[in-house]
Amino acid sequence: MKTAILLLACVGATCISVTGAATPSPAAGGKLFAMKCAVCHDVDGGQRRIGPGLKGVKDGKLPSGRKTTPGAVLKKLNDGGGGMPVFRELLTEEEKRSLVAYVLTL
Repeated sequence: MKTAILLLACVGATCISVTGAATPSPAAGGKLFAMKCAVCHDVDGGQRRIGPGLKGVKDGKLPSGRKTTPGAVLKKLNDGGGGMPVFRELLTEEEKRSLVAYVLTL
């Protein structure tokens, strides 16, 4: 019986790692944002620093005017542009998902 439970636990762990990572954490994304993004992006007042303020992103529009979607935020993270660095290789997939989840709360 112990062998069967261990086998099921191993199979379950393999399924989780194959099918996707844990649910993105806006809290973890907020911490990462504070370390990597806040120097350029304001989250409270919508003010422009080096990059645009992000207040109100959750209301449907990115500073560029594009519709706010997880895919649009992830694309900007991955591709950079307009002075923003390319984060494609600088962040893990989990970090990017958490950052996207956080940005979508602003």
